Amino acid sequence: SRAPSASKDVIVFGMHGPCLGIKGPTAMQRVVRDFAGMVVAINGESHGNILEDSHYRSAIANHQLFQMGGGSSVQDTPYSMPNIFYGTVVLFNFFPKSEYTKLLSLSSDSSLRPKWNGQRSKLIFFVSNCIPFRVKALTELSTVVEVETAGACTIPQARRISLASEFPTVKYHWHNPELFRHYKYCLVMENTNSSGYLTEKLIYALLAGCLPIYWGHPQVYDVIDSRSFLMYKSKETVDTLRYLESNASAYWEYVQHMPIVAHGNETLSSYFSLTQEFGNGALQQKLHERMGFLT
Repeated sequence: SRAPSASKDVIVFGMHGPCLGIKGPTAMQRVVRDFAGMVVAINGESHGNILEDSHYRSAIANHQLFQMGGGSSVQDTPYSMPNIFYGTVVLFNFFPKSEYTKLLSLSSDSSLRPKWNGQRSKLIFFVSNCIPFRVKALTELSTVVEVETAGACTIPQARRISLASEFPTVKYHWHNPELFRHYKYCLVMENTNSSGYLTEKLIYALLAGCLPIYWGHPQVYDVIDSRSFLMYKSKETVDTLRYLESNASAYWEYVQHMPIVAHGNETLSSYFSLTQEFGNGALQQKLHERMGFLT
Protein backbone atom coordinates (compact mmCIF):
# COMPACT_ATOMS: atom_id res chain seq x y z
CA SER A 1 0.00 0.00 0.00
CA ARG A 2 1.07 3.57 -0.61
CA ALA A 3 3.03 5.14 2.24
CA PRO A 4 1.15 7.85 4.20
CA SER A 5 3.11 10.71 2.64
CA ALA A 6 2.17 14.04 1.12
CA SER A 7 3.15 15.16 -2.35
CA LYS A 8 5.63 17.68 -0.94
CA ASP A 9 7.34 15.20 1.35
CA VAL A 10 10.87 14.17 0.39
CA ILE A 11 12.73 10.93 0.95
CA VAL A 12 16.48 10.75 0.26
CA PHE A 13 17.78 7.45 -1.04
CA GLY A 14 21.53 6.82 -0.89
CA MET A 15 22.47 4.30 -3.54
CA HIS A 16 25.43 2.44 -4.94
CA GLY A 17 25.00 1.53 -8.57
CA PRO A 18 21.75 1.24 -10.50
CA CYS A 19 19.78 -0.48 -7.70
CA LEU A 20 18.11 -2.80 -10.20
CA GLY A 21 16.31 -5.90 -9.00
CA ILE A 22 17.12 -9.41 -10.17
CA LYS A 23 14.20 -11.09 -8.40
CA GLY A 24 11.32 -8.70 -7.93
CA PRO A 25 11.46 -4.98 -7.11
CA THR A 26 14.40 -3.58 -5.21
CA ALA A 27 14.08 -1.23 -2.25
CA MET A 28 14.53 1.70 -4.62
CA GLN A 29 11.71 0.52 -6.87
CA ARG A 30 9.40 -0.03 -3.92
CA VAL A 31 10.10 3.46 -2.58
CA VAL A 32 9.29 5.06 -5.93
CA ARG A 33 6.15 2.95 -6.22
CA ASP A 34 4.81 3.50 -2.70
CA PHE A 35 5.99 6.98 -1.70
CA ALA A 36 3.75 9.87 -2.72
CA GLY A 37 6.36 12.62 -2.48
CA MET A 38 9.67 13.40 -4.13
CA VAL A 39 12.37 10.72 -4.17
CA VAL A 40 15.94 12.07 -4.27
CA ALA A 41 18.52 9.46 -5.27
CA ILE A 42 22.15 10.20 -4.38
CA ASN A 43 24.36 8.00 -6.54
CA GLY A 44 27.54 7.02 -4.72
CA GLU A 45 29.07 5.18 -7.66
CA SER A 46 30.23 6.12 -11.13
CA HIS A 47 27.72 3.88 -12.87
CA GLY A 48 23.99 3.39 -12.66
CA ASN A 49 21.99 6.20 -14.22
CA ILE A 50 18.52 5.45 -12.92
CA LEU A 51 17.06 8.07 -15.26
CA GLU A 52 17.71 5.64 -18.12
CA ASP A 53 15.97 2.75 -16.36
CA SER A 54 12.50 1.72 -17.51
CA HIS A 55 11.47 0.95 -13.93
CA TYR A 56 11.33 4.67 -13.18
CA ARG A 57 9.85 6.20 -16.34
CA SER A 58 6.50 7.02 -14.80
CA ALA A 59 8.16 8.59 -11.75
CA ILE A 60 10.35 10.71 -14.02
CA ALA A 61 7.36 11.77 -16.12
CA ASN A 62 5.55 12.84 -12.94
CA HIS A 63 8.64 14.71 -11.75
CA GLN A 64 8.72 12.49 -8.69
CA LEU A 65 12.31 11.26 -9.06
CA PHE A 66 15.46 13.37 -8.89
CA GLN A 67 19.08 12.20 -9.12
CA MET A 68 22.18 13.84 -7.67
CA GLY A 69 25.68 12.78 -8.62
CA GLY A 70 26.69 9.82 -10.71
CA GLY A 71 29.04 9.21 -13.60
CA SER A 72 29.45 10.43 -17.14
CA SER A 73 26.05 9.13 -18.27
CA VAL A 74 24.22 11.53 -15.93
CA GLN A 75 23.49 14.81 -17.68
CA ASP A 76 22.20 18.13 -16.38
CA THR A 77 18.43 17.77 -16.86
CA PRO A 78 15.25 18.89 -15.08
CA TYR A 79 15.55 15.60 -13.17
CA SER A 80 19.24 15.53 -12.29
CA MET A 81 22.21 17.60 -11.15
CA PRO A 82 25.49 15.79 -11.87
CA ASN A 83 27.70 18.62 -10.57
CA ILE A 84 26.58 17.92 -7.02
CA PHE A 85 29.31 15.32 -6.57
CA TYR A 86 28.98 12.48 -4.12
CA GLY A 87 31.93 13.94 -2.19
CA THR A 88 30.04 17.20 -1.71
CA VAL A 89 26.97 15.40 -0.42
CA VAL A 90 29.07 13.37 2.02
CA LEU A 91 30.62 16.52 3.47
CA PHE A 92 27.25 18.22 3.76
CA ASN A 93 25.57 15.15 5.26
CA PHE A 94 28.12 13.96 7.81
CA PHE A 95 29.34 17.29 9.15
CA PRO A 96 27.20 19.86 11.02
CA LYS A 97 26.39 22.98 9.03
CA SER A 98 28.83 25.04 11.09
CA GLU A 99 31.58 22.49 10.44
CA TYR A 100 30.75 22.34 6.72
CA THR A 101 31.12 26.12 6.54
CA LYS A 102 34.41 25.98 8.42
CA LEU A 103 35.78 23.24 6.17
CA LEU A 104 35.01 25.17 3.00
CA SER A 105 36.54 28.32 4.45
CA LEU A 106 39.74 26.37 5.04
CA SER A 107 39.54 25.08 1.49
CA SER A 108 39.76 28.53 -0.06
CA ASP A 109 42.35 30.05 2.30
CA SER A 110 45.75 28.35 2.07
CA SER A 111 46.97 29.98 5.28
CA LEU A 112 44.26 28.13 7.22
CA ARG A 113 44.82 24.79 5.53
CA PRO A 114 45.36 21.92 8.03
CA LYS A 115 48.89 20.55 8.32
CA TRP A 116 50.28 17.07 8.87
CA ASN A 117 50.98 16.76 12.59
CA GLY A 118 54.40 15.18 11.99
CA GLN A 119 53.72 11.98 13.90
CA ARG A 120 54.05 9.33 11.20
CA SER A 121 56.39 9.99 8.29
CA LYS A 122 54.60 7.32 6.30
CA LEU A 123 51.87 6.71 3.74
CA ILE A 124 48.40 5.56 4.83
CA PHE A 125 46.06 3.54 2.63
CA PHE A 126 42.55 2.81 3.89
CA VAL A 127 40.17 1.00 1.52
CA SER A 128 38.49 -2.39 1.39
CA ASN A 129 37.90 -2.72 -2.36
CA CYS A 130 41.20 -4.22 -3.50
CA ILE A 131 41.17 -3.30 -7.20
CA PRO A 132 44.38 -4.43 -8.99
CA PHE A 133 45.49 -0.93 -10.00
CA ARG A 134 45.28 0.16 -6.37
CA VAL A 135 47.49 -2.73 -5.30
CA LYS A 136 49.96 -1.88 -8.07
CA ALA A 137 50.16 1.76 -6.99
CA LEU A 138 50.59 0.88 -3.33
CA THR A 139 53.32 -1.62 -4.17
CA GLU A 140 55.21 0.91 -6.29
CA LEU A 141 54.99 3.65 -3.66
CA SER A 142 56.15 1.27 -0.94
CA THR A 143 59.58 1.20 -2.60
CA VAL A 144 60.06 4.84 -1.56
CA VAL A 145 58.15 5.37 1.67
CA GLU A 146 56.97 3.15 4.53
CA VAL A 147 53.33 2.14 4.07
CA GLU A 148 50.61 1.40 6.61
CA THR A 149 47.13 0.11 5.78
CA ALA A 150 43.90 0.08 7.75
CA GLY A 151 41.32 -1.57 5.49
CA ALA A 152 40.93 -5.01 3.99
CA CYS A 153 43.14 -4.10 1.05
CA THR A 154 46.83 -4.38 1.87
CA ILE A 155 50.16 -5.70 0.53
CA PRO A 156 52.92 -7.80 2.16
CA GLN A 157 55.24 -4.78 2.35
CA ALA A 158 52.77 -2.79 4.45
CA ARG A 159 52.22 -2.74 8.18
CA ARG A 160 48.58 -3.35 9.01
CA ILE A 161 47.47 -1.00 11.77
CA SER A 162 44.77 -1.70 14.33
CA LEU A 163 42.20 1.06 14.40
CA ALA A 164 40.73 -0.28 17.63
CA SER A 165 43.99 0.06 19.55
CA GLU A 166 45.81 2.85 17.70
CA PHE A 167 42.94 5.09 16.56
CA PRO A 168 39.89 4.00 18.59
CA THR A 169 37.85 7.09 17.68
CA VAL A 170 38.02 6.29 13.94
CA LYS A 171 34.89 4.21 13.41
CA TYR A 172 33.24 5.51 10.24
CA HIS A 173 34.50 6.89 6.94
CA TRP A 174 33.75 10.47 7.95
CA HIS A 175 36.33 10.00 10.71
CA ASN A 176 39.06 9.40 8.12
CA PRO A 177 40.51 12.94 8.38
CA GLU A 178 41.19 12.20 12.04
CA LEU A 179 43.29 9.21 10.95
CA PHE A 180 44.91 10.84 7.91
CA ARG A 181 46.23 13.85 9.83
CA HIS A 182 48.83 11.61 11.49
CA TYR A 183 50.39 10.67 8.14
CA LYS A 184 52.72 12.45 5.75
CA TYR A 185 51.05 10.97 2.66
CA CYS A 186 47.62 9.52 1.90
CA LEU A 187 46.93 7.27 -1.08
CA VAL A 188 43.34 7.96 -2.17
CA MET A 189 42.16 6.39 -5.42
CA GLU A 190 38.71 6.28 -6.97
CA ASN A 191 37.19 3.06 -8.29
CA THR A 192 37.24 4.46 -11.82
CA ASN A 193 38.19 7.62 -13.69
CA SER A 194 34.69 8.30 -14.95
CA SER A 195 33.80 11.96 -15.45
CA GLY A 196 31.32 13.35 -12.97
CA TYR A 197 32.65 11.04 -10.27
CA LEU A 198 34.43 12.66 -7.34
CA THR A 199 33.95 11.03 -3.95
CA GLU A 200 34.95 12.15 -0.48
CA LYS A 201 38.36 10.42 -0.57
CA LEU A 202 40.51 13.29 -1.88
CA ILE A 203 38.62 15.92 0.12
CA TYR A 204 39.09 13.97 3.36
CA ALA A 205 42.84 13.75 2.74
CA LEU A 206 43.14 17.47 2.00
CA LEU A 207 41.16 18.44 5.06
CA ALA A 208 43.40 16.23 7.19
CA GLY A 209 46.62 17.92 6.10
CA CYS A 210 48.50 15.00 4.55
CA LEU A 211 49.74 15.18 0.95
CA PRO A 212 47.25 13.17 -1.13
CA ILE A 213 48.33 10.88 -3.93
CA TYR A 214 45.13 10.66 -5.96
CA TRP A 215 43.82 8.81 -8.98
CA GLY A 216 40.58 9.66 -10.76
CA HIS A 217 39.13 11.60 -13.69
CA PRO A 218 40.93 14.82 -14.77
CA GLN A 219 37.69 16.69 -14.13
CA VAL A 220 38.94 16.85 -10.55
CA TYR A 221 41.10 19.81 -11.65
CA ASP A 222 37.91 21.87 -12.07
CA VAL A 223 37.22 21.41 -8.37
CA ILE A 224 40.53 20.82 -6.57
CA ASP A 225 43.70 22.87 -7.12
CA SER A 226 46.15 20.71 -9.07
CA ARG A 227 49.04 21.97 -6.92
CA SER A 228 47.56 20.59 -3.71
CA PHE A 229 47.86 16.88 -4.54
CA LEU A 230 49.79 14.41 -6.71
CA MET A 231 47.90 12.68 -9.50
CA TYR A 232 49.14 9.10 -9.55
CA LYS A 233 51.07 8.40 -12.76
CA SER A 234 53.12 5.32 -11.85
CA LYS A 235 56.88 5.94 -12.32
CA GLU A 236 56.46 9.72 -12.51
CA THR A 237 54.74 9.73 -9.12
CA VAL A 238 57.32 7.38 -7.62
CA ASP A 239 60.09 9.73 -8.77
CA THR A 240 58.25 12.74 -7.35
CA LEU A 241 57.77 10.99 -4.04
CA ARG A 242 61.44 10.12 -3.91
CA TYR A 243 62.29 13.79 -4.52
CA LEU A 244 59.92 14.97 -1.77
CA GLU A 245 61.40 12.48 0.66
CA SER A 246 64.83 13.98 0.07
CA ASN A 247 63.66 17.61 0.02
CA ALA A 248 61.65 18.66 3.08
CA SER A 249 61.05 22.21 1.84
CA ALA A 250 59.46 20.93 -1.36
CA TYR A 251 57.11 18.73 0.65
CA TRP A 252 56.01 21.58 2.89
CA GLU A 253 55.44 23.77 -0.18
CA TYR A 254 52.67 21.38 -1.16
CA VAL A 255 50.95 21.14 2.20
CA GLN A 256 51.40 24.68 3.52
CA HIS A 257 50.92 27.15 0.70
CA MET A 258 48.50 25.61 -1.78
CA PRO A 259 44.75 26.21 -1.53
CA ILE A 260 42.43 23.24 -1.81
CA VAL A 261 39.73 24.44 -4.21
CA ALA A 262 40.71 25.23 -7.78
CA HIS A 263 39.21 28.68 -8.40
CA GLY A 264 38.32 30.09 -5.00
CA ASN A 265 34.80 31.42 -4.59
CA GLU A 266 33.89 30.44 -8.15
CA THR A 267 34.53 26.78 -7.30
CA LEU A 268 32.66 27.03 -4.00
CA SER A 269 29.67 28.51 -5.81
CA SER A 270 29.71 25.94 -8.64
CA TYR A 271 30.18 22.79 -6.58
CA PHE A 272 29.67 23.42 -2.86
CA SER A 273 27.01 26.13 -2.44
CA LEU A 274 24.50 23.96 -0.62
CA THR A 275 24.21 26.67 2.04
CA GLN A 276 23.76 30.44 1.77
CA GLU A 277 27.28 31.01 3.10
CA PHE A 278 28.83 30.13 -0.26
CA GLY A 279 27.85 31.53 -3.62
CA ASN A 280 24.58 32.80 -2.13
CA GLY A 281 23.42 29.19 -2.03
CA ALA A 282 23.41 28.88 -5.83
CA LEU A 283 23.29 25.07 -5.85
CA GLN A 284 20.78 25.02 -3.02
CA GLN A 285 18.43 27.32 -4.93
CA LYS A 286 18.89 25.44 -8.20
CA LEU A 287 18.20 22.16 -6.45
CA HIS A 288 15.03 23.51 -4.86
CA GLU A 289 13.85 24.94 -8.20
CA ARG A 290 14.45 21.64 -9.98
CA MET A 291 12.55 19.78 -7.28
CA GLY A 292 9.64 22.25 -7.46
CA PHE A 293 9.98 23.86 -4.05
CA LEU A 294 10.60 27.37 -5.41
CA THR A 295 8.64 29.20 -8.04
